[in-house]
Amino acid sequence: LLASVCLLPAEPLVWRIDSSHSAAQFAVKHMMVSTVRGTMGKVSGTVTYDSANPNASKVEAVIDVAGLNTNDAKRDA
Repeated sequence: LLASVCLLPAEPLVWRIDSSHSAAQFAVKHMMVSTVRGTMGKVSGTVTYDSANPNASKVEAVIDVAGLNTNDAKRDA
């Protein structure tokens, strides 16, 4: 017989969102003809995974909307 042992961490695992490798992007249909695409500002936050209680896992993200960019200065204002 082979037995396997699964060791679960006692504390939830927490990861920080890496701002330099993360982006918040969007696409919005305009009059059903074209699609406006853009990016938001800096993204930061955490991801928490609780293996003992997966329902308690969560993502908390902060997006700096002051950095909104659609490549059209008038629209961005």
